[in-house]
Amino acid sequence: MRWFRERSTINMLTTNYIISQVIFAIGAVLGAIGAQQKAKKNILIFFSASTFVASIGFVFLEAYPGALSLFMMAVFGIINYKFDEKEKKIPIVILAIFIAIVVGLGIITFTTITDALPIIAAVCYIFAMIQQKENRVRLFTVSNLSLFVAYDLITTAYIASLTDGIFAISTIIAIARYDIVPMFKKAE
Repeated sequence: MRWFRERSTINMLTTNYIISQVIFAIGAVLGAIGAQQKAKKNILIFFSASTFVASIGFVFLEAYPGALSLFMMAVFGIINYKFDEKEKKIPIVILAIFIAIVVGLGIITFTTITDALPIIAAVCYIFAMIQQKENRVRLFTVSNLSLFVAYDLITTAYIASLTDGIFAISTIIAIARYDIVPMFKKAE
């Protein structure tokens, strides 16, 4: 708990803190745009950009497990995009390597139980990105956001927590718009 007390006493008016919050807001906008995309390739591009930008925000907060997990999620999103572009599935070996890297980086940077949240979320994200259907990508995205909201709050990434909430709402709207409403239209 010593780490949490140190993190919670950060002066929220420091330059690094303010920069981190602006970066998180930019990442949220990219994520919300991505959630509204219909094509999986566009979803992947915007989600990867959003995730990469957010990883930079965590660096400014010195929340390295979150930064590394998000960075690996962004890299995996780009790799997934490349495989999707070629209409190929990602080999199990690449999935295993990425999961091992995420868990390994998590172990290296692990200081408290809180640090497990972004690691678990990153593994969930990897599974989300291998889905072939956009609706499953969106569902997994909503589910992994809860882990990051908790991590955001604990690491004083309050804007990230707010923007993750906005991102979740945008994703839920996209689920309704692209996944639920069309089911009802087909039933008519």
